[in-house]
Amino acid sequence: MCFGKKAIGLDIADRSIEVALVKSSWGKYRVASLGRVVLEEGIVEGGRIKNQDKLIEAVTRVFKEAKSKAITGGEIVFGLPERQVYTHYFNLPIHNRKDREKLILEELINNLPISEKNITYSYRIKKESKDGVEVLAVAAAKEVVSEWTQFFKKIKLSVNTFDVEVLAIARDLFDQTPAQPVLVVDIGSRTSLLAIFDADGLCYEQVVARAGDAITTAIATATEIDNNKAEVEKIKSGLKSRNKDIVSTIQKELDVISAEIKDTVAYFEKNTGKKISSAVFVGGTSQLIGLIEYFSDQLKLPVSIGVSQLNKQKSPLEYIEAIGLALRALDSSWRTKDPEIKIN
Repeated sequence: MCFGKKAIGLDIADRSIEVALVKSSWGKYRVASLGRVVLEEGIVEGGRIKNQDKLIEAVTRVFKEAKSKAITGGEIVFGLPERQVYTHYFNLPIHNRKDREKLILEELINNLPISEKNITYSYRIKKESKDGVEVLAVAAAKEVVSEWTQFFKKIKLSVNTFDVEVLAIARDLFDQTPAQPVLVVDIGSRTSLLAIFDADGLCYEQVVARAGDAITTAIATATEIDNNKAEVEKIKSGLKSRNKDIVSTIQKELDVISAEIKDTVAYFEKNTGKKISSAVFVGGTSQLIGLIEYFSDQLKLPVSIGVSQLNKQKSPLEYIEAIGLALRALDSSWRTKDPEIKIN
Protein backbone atom coordinates (compact mmCIF):
# COMPACT_ATOMS: atom_id res chain seq x y z
CA MET A 1 0.00 0.00 0.00
CA CYS A 2 1.31 3.44 -0.94
CA PHE A 3 0.63 6.58 1.09
CA GLY A 4 0.60 10.17 -0.15
CA LYS A 5 0.98 9.06 -3.76
CA LYS A 6 -0.84 9.79 -6.99
CA ALA A 7 -1.23 7.79 -10.17
CA ILE A 8 -2.78 8.34 -13.57
CA GLY A 9 -4.81 5.85 -15.59
CA LEU A 10 -4.77 6.47 -19.33
CA ASP A 11 -7.30 4.69 -21.55
CA ILE A 12 -7.01 5.26 -25.31
CA ALA A 13 -9.58 3.57 -27.54
CA ASP A 14 -10.48 4.02 -31.20
CA ARG A 15 -13.08 6.69 -30.50
CA SER A 16 -12.18 8.25 -27.15
CA ILE A 17 -9.54 8.93 -24.53
CA GLU A 18 -10.23 8.81 -20.78
CA VAL A 19 -7.79 9.81 -18.08
CA ALA A 20 -8.15 9.56 -14.30
CA LEU A 21 -5.95 10.98 -11.56
CA VAL A 22 -6.28 8.97 -8.35
CA LYS A 23 -4.61 9.91 -5.07
CA SER A 24 -3.91 7.78 -2.01
CA SER A 25 -3.68 9.01 1.56
CA TRP A 26 -3.39 6.78 4.60
CA GLY A 27 -4.67 3.77 2.73
CA LYS A 28 -7.67 5.53 1.22
CA TYR A 29 -8.10 6.42 -2.43
CA ARG A 30 -9.94 9.28 -4.05
CA VAL A 31 -10.47 10.40 -7.63
CA ALA A 32 -8.93 13.86 -7.97
CA SER A 33 -9.53 14.59 -11.66
CA LEU A 34 -11.15 13.06 -14.72
CA GLY A 35 -10.81 13.92 -18.39
CA ARG A 36 -12.32 12.70 -21.64
CA VAL A 37 -12.11 13.61 -25.31
CA VAL A 38 -13.83 12.03 -28.31
CA LEU A 39 -11.53 11.02 -31.16
CA GLU A 40 -12.28 11.57 -34.82
CA GLU A 41 -12.32 8.62 -37.19
CA GLY A 42 -8.90 7.58 -38.44
CA ILE A 43 -6.74 8.69 -35.49
CA VAL A 44 -6.65 5.29 -33.78
CA GLU A 45 -7.98 2.18 -35.52
CA GLY A 46 -8.03 -1.28 -34.02
CA GLY A 47 -5.73 -0.08 -31.27
CA ARG A 48 -3.08 1.12 -33.72
CA ILE A 49 -1.96 4.73 -34.18
CA LYS A 50 -2.95 6.05 -37.63
CA ASN A 51 -2.56 9.81 -37.18
CA GLN A 52 0.16 10.59 -34.67
CA ASP A 53 -0.10 14.37 -34.83
CA LYS A 54 -3.83 14.42 -34.09
CA LEU A 55 -3.39 11.86 -31.32
CA ILE A 56 -0.70 14.01 -29.71
CA GLU A 57 -3.08 16.95 -29.82
CA ALA A 58 -5.90 14.90 -28.25
CA VAL A 59 -3.76 13.43 -25.47
CA THR A 60 -2.39 16.86 -24.61
CA ARG A 61 -5.92 18.25 -24.48
CA VAL A 62 -7.36 15.49 -22.28
CA PHE A 63 -4.71 16.13 -19.60
CA LYS A 64 -5.08 19.89 -19.83
CA GLU A 65 -8.89 20.00 -19.77
CA ALA A 66 -9.46 17.39 -17.03
CA LYS A 67 -11.86 18.34 -14.23
CA SER A 68 -11.65 19.38 -11.42
CA LYS A 69 -8.20 20.51 -12.53
CA ALA A 70 -5.57 19.79 -15.17
CA ILE A 71 -3.59 16.58 -14.64
CA THR A 72 0.17 16.88 -14.28
CA GLY A 73 2.73 14.54 -12.76
CA GLY A 74 2.16 11.10 -11.28
CA GLU A 75 2.96 7.57 -12.42
CA ILE A 76 1.01 6.72 -15.59
CA VAL A 77 -0.50 3.31 -16.29
CA PHE A 78 -1.66 2.81 -19.89
CA GLY A 79 -4.31 0.32 -20.94
CA LEU A 80 -3.09 -1.25 -24.16
CA PRO A 81 -6.17 -1.37 -26.45
CA GLU A 82 -8.05 -4.65 -26.04
CA ARG A 83 -7.89 -5.53 -29.74
CA GLN A 84 -4.10 -5.73 -29.44
CA VAL A 85 -4.04 -7.84 -26.28
CA TYR A 86 -4.49 -11.58 -26.02
CA THR A 87 -5.45 -13.27 -22.78
CA HIS A 88 -5.07 -17.02 -22.50
CA TYR A 89 -6.25 -19.15 -19.58
CA PHE A 90 -4.95 -22.72 -19.64
CA ASN A 91 -3.82 -25.73 -17.62
CA LEU A 92 -0.37 -27.28 -17.58
CA PRO A 93 0.31 -30.81 -16.35
CA ILE A 94 2.62 -31.33 -13.40
CA HIS A 95 6.10 -30.36 -14.55
CA ASN A 96 9.59 -29.45 -13.46
CA ARG A 97 9.77 -25.73 -12.54
CA LYS A 98 12.80 -25.23 -14.77
CA ASP A 99 10.65 -26.19 -17.78
CA ARG A 100 7.79 -23.82 -16.97
CA GLU A 101 8.83 -20.86 -19.12
CA LYS A 102 9.37 -23.12 -22.11
CA LEU A 103 6.00 -24.83 -21.65
CA ILE A 104 4.14 -21.54 -21.30
CA LEU A 105 5.80 -20.02 -24.37
CA GLU A 106 4.97 -23.13 -26.39
CA GLU A 107 1.35 -22.94 -25.28
CA LEU A 108 1.10 -19.28 -26.32
CA ILE A 109 2.80 -19.74 -29.68
CA ASN A 110 0.52 -22.68 -30.49
CA ASN A 111 -2.67 -20.85 -29.54
CA LEU A 112 -2.17 -17.14 -30.29
CA PRO A 113 -1.69 -15.46 -33.69
CA ILE A 114 1.73 -14.00 -32.79
CA SER A 115 5.10 -15.39 -33.86
CA GLU A 116 7.72 -16.35 -31.29
CA LYS A 117 9.99 -13.52 -32.44
CA ASN A 118 7.21 -10.95 -32.10
CA ILE A 119 5.56 -11.98 -28.84
CA THR A 120 5.87 -10.27 -25.47
CA TYR A 121 4.00 -11.81 -22.56
CA SER A 122 3.71 -12.32 -18.83
CA TYR A 123 1.66 -14.68 -16.69
CA ARG A 124 0.38 -15.46 -13.22
CA ILE A 125 -0.13 -18.87 -11.66
CA LYS A 126 -3.72 -18.96 -10.48
CA LYS A 127 -3.69 -22.41 -8.86
CA GLU A 128 -1.16 -25.17 -8.39
CA SER A 129 -2.09 -28.63 -7.15
CA LYS A 130 -1.32 -32.31 -7.66
CA ASP A 131 -3.64 -32.22 -10.69
CA GLY A 132 -1.73 -29.50 -12.51
CA VAL A 133 -1.16 -25.77 -12.81
CA GLU A 134 -3.73 -23.15 -13.86
CA VAL A 135 -2.15 -20.22 -15.72
CA LEU A 136 -3.43 -16.82 -16.83
CA ALA A 137 -1.20 -15.27 -19.49
CA VAL A 138 -1.43 -11.98 -21.37
CA ALA A 139 0.43 -11.28 -24.58
CA ALA A 140 0.85 -8.70 -27.32
CA ALA A 141 2.95 -8.14 -30.42
CA LYS A 142 6.28 -6.44 -29.74
CA GLU A 143 5.73 -4.14 -32.73
CA VAL A 144 2.49 -2.83 -31.21
CA VAL A 145 4.06 -2.28 -27.80
CA SER A 146 7.00 -0.52 -29.45
CA GLU A 147 4.66 1.74 -31.43
CA TRP A 148 2.94 2.98 -28.28
CA THR A 149 6.18 3.19 -26.32
CA GLN A 150 7.74 5.43 -28.96
CA PHE A 151 4.60 7.57 -29.08
CA PHE A 152 4.74 8.27 -25.35
CA LYS A 153 8.45 9.03 -25.52
CA LYS A 154 7.82 11.53 -28.29
CA ILE A 155 5.32 13.48 -26.20
CA LYS A 156 7.45 13.08 -23.06
CA LEU A 157 4.89 11.09 -21.04
CA SER A 158 6.50 8.73 -18.55
CA VAL A 159 4.55 5.50 -19.06
CA ASN A 160 6.25 2.55 -17.40
CA THR A 161 3.34 0.10 -17.20
CA PHE A 162 1.14 -1.28 -19.97
CA ASP A 163 -1.88 -2.81 -18.30
CA VAL A 164 -4.68 -5.05 -19.56
CA GLU A 165 -8.02 -3.27 -19.97
CA VAL A 166 -10.25 -6.06 -18.71
CA LEU A 167 -8.20 -6.44 -15.52
CA ALA A 168 -8.35 -2.70 -14.92
CA ILE A 169 -12.13 -2.71 -15.29
CA ALA A 170 -12.50 -5.43 -12.67
CA ARG A 171 -10.15 -3.59 -10.31
CA ASP A 172 -12.59 -0.70 -10.03
CA LEU A 173 -15.77 -2.70 -10.57
CA PHE A 174 -15.39 -5.23 -7.74
CA ASP A 175 -14.43 -4.40 -4.17
CA GLN A 176 -13.45 -8.07 -3.90
CA THR A 177 -13.36 -10.98 -6.33
CA PRO A 178 -16.87 -12.40 -6.81
CA ALA A 179 -17.62 -15.62 -4.95
CA GLN A 180 -19.64 -16.90 -7.92
CA PRO A 181 -18.79 -16.35 -11.61
CA VAL A 182 -19.85 -12.94 -12.94
CA LEU A 183 -20.00 -11.97 -16.60
CA VAL A 184 -18.71 -8.48 -17.40
CA VAL A 185 -19.83 -7.02 -20.74
CA ASP A 186 -18.01 -3.89 -21.92
CA ILE A 187 -19.86 -2.43 -24.91
CA GLY A 188 -17.78 0.32 -26.42
CA SER A 189 -17.87 2.02 -29.80
CA ARG A 190 -16.12 -0.55 -31.99
CA THR A 191 -16.05 -3.77 -29.96
CA SER A 192 -17.76 -5.52 -27.08
CA LEU A 193 -15.63 -7.30 -24.51
CA LEU A 194 -17.01 -10.36 -22.71
CA ALA A 195 -15.13 -11.43 -19.58
CA ILE A 196 -15.90 -13.84 -16.77
CA PHE A 197 -14.51 -13.39 -13.26
CA ASP A 198 -14.74 -15.81 -10.36
CA ALA A 199 -13.11 -16.12 -6.95
CA ASP A 200 -9.71 -16.61 -8.62
CA GLY A 201 -10.05 -13.60 -10.93
CA LEU A 202 -10.29 -13.55 -14.72
CA CYS A 203 -11.04 -16.95 -16.20
CA TYR A 204 -12.44 -16.20 -19.68
CA GLU A 205 -12.36 -13.36 -22.21
CA GLN A 206 -13.66 -12.78 -25.72
CA VAL A 207 -13.85 -9.74 -28.00
CA VAL A 208 -16.93 -9.33 -30.21
CA ALA A 209 -16.69 -7.07 -33.29
CA ARG A 210 -20.10 -5.45 -32.70
CA ALA A 211 -20.81 -2.40 -30.56
CA GLY A 212 -22.09 1.18 -30.55
CA ASP A 213 -20.84 2.32 -33.95
CA ALA A 214 -22.52 -0.64 -35.65
CA ILE A 215 -25.83 0.33 -34.01
CA THR A 216 -25.48 3.93 -35.21
CA THR A 217 -24.66 2.87 -38.78
CA ALA A 218 -27.59 0.45 -38.83
CA ILE A 219 -29.99 3.20 -37.67
CA ALA A 220 -28.66 5.56 -40.34
CA THR A 221 -29.20 2.94 -43.04
CA ALA A 222 -32.67 1.92 -41.86
CA THR A 223 -33.97 5.48 -41.51
CA GLU A 224 -32.00 7.07 -44.37
CA ILE A 225 -30.37 9.74 -42.21
CA ASP A 226 -26.68 10.54 -41.73
CA ASN A 227 -24.61 8.98 -38.97
CA ASN A 228 -24.53 12.13 -36.84
CA LYS A 229 -28.32 12.29 -36.70
CA ALA A 230 -28.49 8.54 -36.14
CA GLU A 231 -26.16 8.88 -33.15
CA VAL A 232 -28.40 11.59 -31.70
CA GLU A 233 -31.49 9.40 -32.15
CA LYS A 234 -29.73 6.43 -30.56
CA ILE A 235 -28.69 8.38 -27.48
CA LYS A 236 -31.94 10.33 -27.14
CA SER A 237 -34.36 7.43 -26.87
CA GLY A 238 -32.67 4.10 -27.62
CA LEU A 239 -35.02 1.15 -27.30
CA LYS A 240 -37.75 3.48 -25.99
CA SER A 241 -37.94 5.38 -29.29
CA ARG A 242 -41.38 6.01 -30.80
CA ASN A 243 -39.89 5.16 -34.18
CA LYS A 244 -40.46 1.41 -34.62
CA ASP A 245 -37.75 1.20 -37.30
CA ILE A 246 -35.16 2.52 -34.85
CA VAL A 247 -36.24 0.12 -32.11
CA SER A 248 -36.24 -2.85 -34.48
CA THR A 249 -32.82 -1.90 -35.85
CA ILE A 250 -31.25 -1.56 -32.40
CA GLN A 251 -32.74 -4.88 -31.34
CA LYS A 252 -31.25 -6.64 -34.37
CA GLU A 253 -27.78 -5.30 -33.52
CA LEU A 254 -28.14 -6.22 -29.86
CA ASP A 255 -29.35 -9.67 -30.89
CA VAL A 256 -25.91 -10.30 -32.39
CA ILE A 257 -24.18 -9.37 -29.12
CA SER A 258 -26.75 -11.34 -27.14
CA ALA A 259 -26.10 -14.47 -29.22
CA GLU A 260 -22.35 -14.18 -28.55
CA ILE A 261 -23.02 -13.76 -24.83
CA LYS A 262 -25.28 -16.81 -24.74
CA ASP A 263 -22.65 -18.90 -26.55
CA THR A 264 -19.99 -17.69 -24.11
CA VAL A 265 -22.12 -18.53 -21.07
CA ALA A 266 -23.00 -21.97 -22.47
CA TYR A 267 -19.37 -22.74 -23.28
CA PHE A 268 -18.13 -21.65 -19.86
CA GLU A 269 -20.81 -23.49 -17.91
CA LYS A 270 -20.37 -26.70 -19.93
CA ASN A 271 -16.59 -26.74 -19.55
CA THR A 272 -16.36 -25.68 -15.90
CA GLY A 273 -19.55 -26.99 -14.34
CA LYS A 274 -20.03 -23.52 -12.81
CA LYS A 275 -23.05 -21.27 -13.31
CA ILE A 276 -22.86 -17.57 -14.19
CA SER A 277 -24.50 -15.74 -11.30
CA SER A 278 -25.06 -12.34 -12.92
CA ALA A 279 -24.03 -9.98 -15.70
CA VAL A 280 -22.60 -6.47 -15.27
CA PHE A 281 -22.54 -4.04 -18.19
CA VAL A 282 -19.96 -1.28 -18.60
CA GLY A 283 -18.77 0.91 -21.49
CA GLY A 284 -20.43 3.93 -23.02
CA THR A 285 -22.95 2.02 -25.14
CA SER A 286 -24.21 0.20 -22.04
CA GLN A 287 -25.98 3.44 -21.14
CA LEU A 288 -28.33 2.99 -24.11
CA ILE A 289 -31.90 3.53 -22.90
CA GLY A 290 -33.66 0.18 -22.48
CA LEU A 291 -30.50 -1.92 -22.86
CA ILE A 292 -30.52 -3.40 -19.35
CA GLU A 293 -34.16 -4.43 -19.67
CA TYR A 294 -33.40 -6.00 -23.06
CA PHE A 295 -30.51 -8.11 -21.76
CA SER A 296 -32.37 -9.06 -18.57
CA ASP A 297 -35.04 -10.59 -20.77
CA GLN A 298 -32.59 -12.21 -23.18
CA LEU A 299 -30.11 -13.68 -20.71
CA LYS A 300 -32.48 -14.67 -17.88
CA LEU A 301 -29.85 -13.47 -15.41
CA PRO A 302 -29.65 -10.62 -12.90
CA VAL A 303 -28.30 -7.76 -15.05
CA SER A 304 -27.00 -4.41 -13.84
CA ILE A 305 -24.96 -1.38 -14.88
CA GLY A 306 -21.46 -1.29 -13.41
CA VAL A 307 -20.56 1.22 -10.75
CA SER A 308 -17.08 2.43 -9.76
CA GLN A 309 -16.35 1.00 -6.33
CA LEU A 310 -13.90 3.81 -5.69
CA ASN A 311 -16.05 6.73 -6.77
CA LYS A 312 -19.54 5.17 -6.67
CA GLN A 313 -22.14 7.13 -8.64
CA LYS A 314 -19.87 10.16 -9.00
CA SER A 315 -17.87 8.62 -11.85
CA PRO A 316 -19.52 8.26 -15.26
CA LEU A 317 -19.41 4.71 -16.60
CA GLU A 318 -16.73 5.55 -19.17
CA TYR A 319 -14.12 6.16 -16.45
CA ILE A 320 -14.22 2.77 -14.69
CA GLU A 321 -11.28 1.46 -16.71
CA ALA A 322 -9.11 4.58 -16.32
CA ILE A 323 -9.64 4.54 -12.55
CA GLY A 324 -8.78 0.84 -12.43
CA LEU A 325 -5.58 1.50 -14.39
CA ALA A 326 -4.48 4.11 -11.85
CA LEU A 327 -5.22 1.76 -8.94
CA ARG A 328 -2.60 -0.67 -10.19
CA ALA A 329 0.15 1.85 -9.48
CA LEU A 330 -1.16 2.71 -6.02
CA ASP A 331 -1.38 -0.80 -4.60
CA SER A 332 1.68 -2.99 -5.17
CA SER A 333 -0.33 -6.17 -4.55
CA TRP A 334 -1.80 -5.88 -8.05
CA ARG A 335 1.61 -6.60 -9.53
CA THR A 336 1.46 -10.07 -8.03
CA LYS A 337 -2.23 -10.62 -8.85
CA ASP A 338 -2.53 -9.36 -12.42
CA PRO A 339 -0.09 -9.92 -15.30
CA GLU A 340 0.87 -6.92 -17.42
CA ILE A 341 2.18 -6.39 -20.92
CA LYS A 342 5.96 -6.42 -20.81
CA ILE A 343 7.68 -3.41 -22.34
CA ASN A 344 10.86 -4.54 -24.06
